[in-house]
Amino acid sequence: PQVLAVALAGGATAAFDAPERGLAPGAPVTVGLRPGHLRPAAPGEPSVEVGVDLVERLGDETLVHGSLPGGATVVASLDGALAPRPGDR
Repeated sequence: PQVLAVALAGGATAAFDAPERGLAPGAPVTVGLRPGHLRPAAPGEPSVEVGVDLVERLGDETLVHGSLPGGATVVASLDGALAPRPGDR
């Protein structure tokens, strides 16, 4: 596989292993992220800012629905002890 560097809204980049399918530089791609693979960034770590739209506290886990600067939406499954609020970033 090749390593695919994807430019995200807000200027961040992410690297993914991708099958070699002849993608041209600058070609648009769709990236799917599993909610359980997202987490708050540690200080100094590369990150993407997400605006919190909705929080579902479910006991052991908290589902956070949010928006990226470009308007795409994401859902993160976080530890239930975390308590972000709508409007947080």
